[in-house]
Amino acid sequence: MHPIRAFAAAGRNRYSGNPGGAMARRGRGFTLLELVVVLFIIGVMFTFAVIAVGDGGRDRMIEQEARRMVALMDLARDEGILTAQETAVSFSRHGYTFLREFEVGERTYEWLPLEADRQLRERSLEDLGLELELRLEGIPVSLDRTLDNPAPHVYLGITGEITPFEVQVHGDRTRRPYFIIEGQPNGRIQMKRPEDRR
Repeated sequence: MHPIRAFAAAGRNRYSGNPGGAMARRGRGFTLLELVVVLFIIGVMFTFAVIAVGDGGRDRMIEQEARRMVALMDLARDEGILTAQETAVSFSRHGYTFLREFEVGERTYEWLPLEADRQLRERSLEDLGLELELRLEGIPVSLDRTLDNPAPHVYLGITGEITPFEVQVHGDRTRRPYFIIEGQPNGRIQMKRPEDRR
């Protein structure tokens, strides 16, 4: 074979026909180390995204529960006015329930929870890691951990008047309140943020 043709043929074999050639090496793809680095970065970004969404979701749930408490107390007060039946609210460190007086014997009445009422049933906040602090007319009240033996704290009168109170909703690991729920003697109940009181 002519020397020039032999050299050209050798070049073709080197770059196009040989799997171990330079072009084959360039088309090999990512190395294992590169894949590990990419997966690590994706994992870190995903973790931060989950944390951000989770915190925002929890904050919304806490606000929803605080608003629910206000709405249910408004409902119980209004029902009491319409039915001429006084209602009371009993609080524990991790929840609350609504009570009414029931006749349990001859001329004997007791404040009992409204267990059959779908709206005014017991509400627990423990799953959200929340704790309640109660003040009645400015005086702190020691709350039980559970509602096993509920006693009335806030009375919702049949004339619309209520016991003045303040409930702070905060995490069970921090004393910083998320929300403050206040009840005025005239029956007005409202939710505030701590910064609203400054």
